[in-house]
Amino acid sequence: MLVGGLAVGLWAHPRATKDTDILVPTNDRDNDGRLGEALGELDASPLPLEAPGARALGIHWAPMEGVERFQTVAGTLDVLRDPDGAAPYPQLRARAQTMEAFGARAVVVGREDLIAMKLAASRLQDLIDLDALLDPANSEPERVALRAQDRKLLSGVDEPEELGDPVDPVEHLVDELRRRLTPTQARGEMERRLRARARELQELTDDQLHELALPAAVPVPEALARTAAQVAAAASGADAAEEHEFALVRERADLGRLARRDKRNVEDQLAQASAQVERLRSDAELGVERLRAGTAEIERFYNQHSPALTERIALLRERYRRHRAELAQRVLAAPASPASYITQTLGQRPSKPSQRALWDRAARAIEAYASRHEPPHARPPVGRDRETRAAWQRALRATHETGAKLGPADPTQPAKLSPPSRRGPRLGR
Repeated sequence: MLVGGLAVGLWAHPRATKDTDILVPTNDRDNDGRLGEALGELDASPLPLEAPGARALGIHWAPMEGVERFQTVAGTLDVLRDPDGAAPYPQLRARAQTMEAFGARAVVVGREDLIAMKLAASRLQDLIDLDALLDPANSEPERVALRAQDRKLLSGVDEPEELGDPVDPVEHLVDELRRRLTPTQARGEMERRLRARARELQELTDDQLHELALPAAVPVPEALARTAAQVAAAASGADAAEEHEFALVRERADLGRLARRDKRNVEDQLAQASAQVERLRSDAELGVERLRAGTAEIERFYNQHSPALTERIALLRERYRRHRAELAQRVLAAPASPASYITQTLGQRPSKPSQRALWDRAARAIEAYASRHEPPHARPPVGRDRETRAAWQRALRATHETGAKLGPADPTQPAKLSPPSRRGPRLGR
């Protein structure tokens, strides 16, 4: 399973990395055998887990436990078995995603699991990666795909196209929850609970569904993206300061060949660089504590409110789905049994098949709008939502294709439409 910098690049944005990190299960002889064969094909040889030249410069190096490093024909490979913050391997594997990496299919650790490992490690690069993983812009493609799946579940199999695309009544709430819950496993749990509850509600009768009380709305906690950005800024500064400090350490190693004044200057610069590194590291560590506290708060929020949130979202969606199904039947029946506002606008249904097809389409479009709002007028609706305006546009286009017009053609002639008081039921009430 792919983890580390390459996984960050697939979930967020590509970044430079010196090696490939993979995670393998512990105590799995069969998998170890396959790993050994793969390492043999890559002509792998073990490498020490130590920065080159670190010991000679007096730098203490503390490698992570449970990591094996290999030099291969494809580059450096780190094999991890039980990294900090990681769930048991079977759980990680169940939540992993298959993605394309460098033209090949690879199993990649899930975003939330990767965040947990980065937060547990909390090295400078890990903190910079957290900012990318928590940035809403980097997870937007995933949420777009999820929103499309949600809307698909709200529509029927044989719906008329004049009905338009469904509009999720809780899309904003669900999207906010997906963003807020991203640092935790609660997001995946929420998706599973919503799917399960949706299936349960679909089995209920209309009377049983009507008897269910709608839970009150619950305020969602603040996202951690801003805190992560602040931590990343401190980590980036500390990383740059450490590079400067390392350069000064190398320069100090040559003090024997420097003049006394130069030696004092290097020592002063090194002291200032070390102090700056400590300050920035302290800022980053405090930020990590805020991130961990925020993650714990989100988990507490979800554990406390998940039943009410799940019920509210699933119930509003099921009500919408059933209203939409009823509306679809009315729209489909409109050509055969047109309401007066349809015939007043379009006239009687033509007998010629070519004309009838256009007439039927216009009748369905007018009914799709009128059943939710009111018979459409020649002027666009004012102060309505996007769904209403789109339905009016469909009715307008379909009507014009028949040669008719919405609304009275002449102010001196009787109106072709029924008065606004003759409304159909509003969708979602």
